[in-house]
Amino acid sequence: MQDLDHQLKDLGFDKEKKEDGSCKYFLFPGDSNKVFWTQITVTPVGDSWQVTYARSENQVGLWKMYSVVTKIEVHVINKVNNLIVEITEQKSRTPGFLRRLCN
Repeated sequence: MQDLDHQLKDLGFDKEKKEDGSCKYFLFPGDSNKVFWTQITVTPVGDSWQVTYARSENQVGLWKMYSVVTKIEVHVINKVNNLIVEITEQKSRTPGFLRRLCN
């Protein structure tokens, strides 16, 4: 687990420990114009890891702007190497031209 902790910190994740002893890793790669996923969360679940990818976009309402989650994907991964490779690939995704233009 310590090796995974260091690898996730090298990728830019922040660790959050809860009162019950569990922990989660959070990453906010940037705004929705530059990166596809605006939040990545890694949660240890037994011998596996749950990785949640979320994309938020700004939408204009009648009186103000809102940050709305427009896409969520949840993956469960069993091997540390696969976890790091997938996170690295997903982290490097960029939004398409129309998404950048509209947001």
